[in-house]
Amino acid sequence: MDNIKLVDGLVDNIAYSLGIGRDSLNIVAASVGVGVVIPPIREVQELDVAACQWILVIEKEATFRTLAASGYWNTSLAGPGALVTSKGYPTLVTRRFLHRIHETAPRLPVYGLVDFDPYGVRIFRTYKYSSQSLGHELNTTVPGLKWLGIRSCDLVPPNNASSSYHAWSALDYVLPLTDTDRRAAVSLLKEIHHSVYGDQDEANLEQCREVQVMLMVNVKAEIQAADDYGDLAAWLDNKLCQAQEGDDSAL
Repeated sequence: MDNIKLVDGLVDNIAYSLGIGRDSLNIVAASVGVGVVIPPIREVQELDVAACQWILVIEKEATFRTLAASGYWNTSLAGPGALVTSKGYPTLVTRRFLHRIHETAPRLPVYGLVDFDPYGVRIFRTYKYSSQSLGHELNTTVPGLKWLGIRSCDLVPPNNASSSYHAWSALDYVLPLTDTDRRAAVSLLKEIHHSVYGDQDEANLEQCREVQVMLMVNVKAEIQAADDYGDLAAWLDNKLCQAQEGDDSAL
């Protein structure tokens, strides 16, 4: 694995030095996806997303598999949609594919589902803004990507929750931040603060607040906790429907 990372980094450095995209070198990463594998964007001739009412970009492969196996993309109360994963850190193939979708159908909402920890927030930011190491790569961002969860507000049940409310995200399902996590969070805050988007970008401020809360309460939460509790679909239905209502009211 270390050798693979070394070679991968070398390819990125060569592309950066030449001022070209990685795909211009005719080198692409091996497929890490599950389900329908996303092809290099140059091989995509047409995208038809007319039947989709939402796109959900999922950090964890295990969560993707759970939702895909249950047919959630077709049974969600939020209507039919599409599930996408890059099996962890965002690959260029996935990012370019999502960029093309966003460019083709800018009104189609794209949501991100990541862990509530510094690494999940960084992954979300890579999809939305690109990354420092691959900033020279073109057409790799999804500016309209919205953070569906997991967020700090998901860590406790609402005040008006009924006795039947399934609070999978209650404090029993969070973990304390490690020293490494805290250092990563502080580094991420500095990155957000020095971001070119700055204080004018509400999403940037929102991410900053979430990381600050993470540090103050000293907790993190994984998406997998919802899978283990067995209520991920219901939680997602609620989050997606709320997000859609918010999008409609903003029109």
